[in-house]
Amino acid sequence: MLQFTEISIEQMFMLGLALIIFLGMLAQWLAWRFRVPSIILLFAAGIIVGPVLGILRPSEQMGNFLQTFIGFAVAIILFDGGLNLRLFELKQAAKGVIRLVTVGPIITLVLVAAAAHWIANLSWAVSFIFSSITVVTGPTVIMPLLRHANLTRRPASYLKWEGIVNDPVGALLAVLFFEFAIYSEQISEPVTFLLESGIAIGASAILGAGSGYFLGHAYERSAIPEFLKSPVLVVAVVTVYALANLLQEEAGLLAVTLMGMVVGNVGITNIYEIRRFKESLVLLLVSALFILLSADLNPEVFTSLAWPTILLIAIVLFIVRPVSVFLSTIRSGMSFEEKLLIGWIAPRGIVAAAVAGVFAPKLVEHGYPEGGILIPLVFLLIVVTVVLHGFSLSWLANRLGLASRHRNGLLIIGANVWTIKFAKLLKDIGINVLLIDSSWAQLKNARLAGIPVYYGEILSEASEETLDLVEIGQVLSASVNDSYNALVSTYFIPEFGRDSVFQLNHEGQLASDKKQVSGSFRGMVAFDEEITYEALIKKVYQDWRFSRTKLSDNFGLEEFREERGSETLILAVIKGDGQLIINTPNYTLKFESGDTIVSFSPPVQENDPPHSHSE
Repeated sequence: MLQFTEISIEQMFMLGLALIIFLGMLAQWLAWRFRVPSIILLFAAGIIVGPVLGILRPSEQMGNFLQTFIGFAVAIILFDGGLNLRLFELKQAAKGVIRLVTVGPIITLVLVAAAAHWIANLSWAVSFIFSSITVVTGPTVIMPLLRHANLTRRPASYLKWEGIVNDPVGALLAVLFFEFAIYSEQISEPVTFLLESGIAIGASAILGAGSGYFLGHAYERSAIPEFLKSPVLVVAVVTVYALANLLQEEAGLLAVTLMGMVVGNVGITNIYEIRRFKESLVLLLVSALFILLSADLNPEVFTSLAWPTILLIAIVLFIVRPVSVFLSTIRSGMSFEEKLLIGWIAPRGIVAAAVAGVFAPKLVEHGYPEGGILIPLVFLLIVVTVVLHGFSLSWLANRLGLASRHRNGLLIIGANVWTIKFAKLLKDIGINVLLIDSSWAQLKNARLAGIPVYYGEILSEASEETLDLVEIGQVLSASVNDSYNALVSTYFIPEFGRDSVFQLNHEGQLASDKKQVSGSFRGMVAFDEEITYEALIKKVYQDWRFSRTKLSDNFGLEEFREERGSETLILAVIKGDGQLIINTPNYTLKFESGDTIVSFSPPVQENDPPHSHSE
């Protein structure tokens, strides 16, 4: 019979760690399933298992290890953020980004410090430390929100660059103001202090950028084997972070951010594999950190918040942020709509919470009793911005015309007689479609038919820089080369998901055939296992036709099949809300009244049926 004994400290730690990981992934899945910002669910999960139920008490259960873990986790997260900062994005939004990460923080720093001092009655030292923390607009929140919002490239670049660059900048400013406040009596020469701090920060920046350059070229020369590249990168990030922090506290954040930017832009051939590994690791870390920090909150600290501090938060959100954005981006080329969106969206995340947690107790120890209010004040700012900005970003972006209302578009790789007719019908129905081919001659008929096309290699760096796929939700690889289709599908699966990437079968390459590319490297089979690329092309020349048929209460699927015949191939269904669902043998399509069936049918002698429209 199974007997339970008293649980040891080690077992409690193991169970707590398992609970954190489980809740993190559950929150991420629920966020994906119900299309809500994951940060909100992670924060709620932490509150429930922490302050509400008392199951997790991170500071008590993890001790000093908690702050160490937070530091290393934030370093990896910021490195991943730098890894995703592509220089071609900066070219498109350069002036606006530069203003947001240089002039913007200065305006925010001064205005928030003044409001904290005169409204919340904080000392100048604590006011400037708090204002430094508000400069931070963390990528741990911004990146998940951008995945849900479907913003166009320029505003997404503004938010991404600002969040990733300002994270270490805000942390470093907080460190400088803290050290100046604590050691001001011992600092005889402020200029010398600033000079020494500047040298330490500069050395940290050189360490980060140099390490990234060295690693990038070592990877390119195959000095490190493929199976070690991702693990070595993680070790390098942790090492650079620790070494830079020895030079200047929190300078490690700047070092790893620059390291990520260099690695991401030196042209590593397998950078996509590294990014995928880092994305998975960062997803786990972000989920764990938000649950840990919210579970560690003491509800009693919020009772110290009075109306002046709540008013301060409102001023930061509704006055300082928009004023800072509009003033710093004058003559920057940003549109009014972009300024309005950026001026509202500024959620704070992990770095803000971590910095407040480090400095608040130290300020109290060194004679700043009001320093204890930093933790509840910063966490209130995090909660308010995560909730308000998390739920409003998609709505506001849609209202301002800076995002796709429906990501229902289809990207088709390979121009031929069949894909051109298919794309033309989808376009006429109102579906966003983009046809891509590296042959200008193949695209000629598509251009004449008014179909949006892109001439170039979809896997090239130039395509990555110029293509804006914000309205694309699915991919169909339909070129003449089956292996190329598999390669393209593998490239797009991480971005769109396996259930949204399709490719056509080819003759002589059945699943059991040795010429067939492994299923793990392919997209989902489009339409039917027995329908091949060659068969579809042949049927076009046999006068098969594309049709769209709208179902109703009196004309359902059975009537459609009876009218169209058993040979008719159902390609897709368009739901009443405009959602395009590609047919695949992996799933069974569900049909309802109001849906439109897109089909490919053999020629008939009689006129088109009354319920159909043929192309």
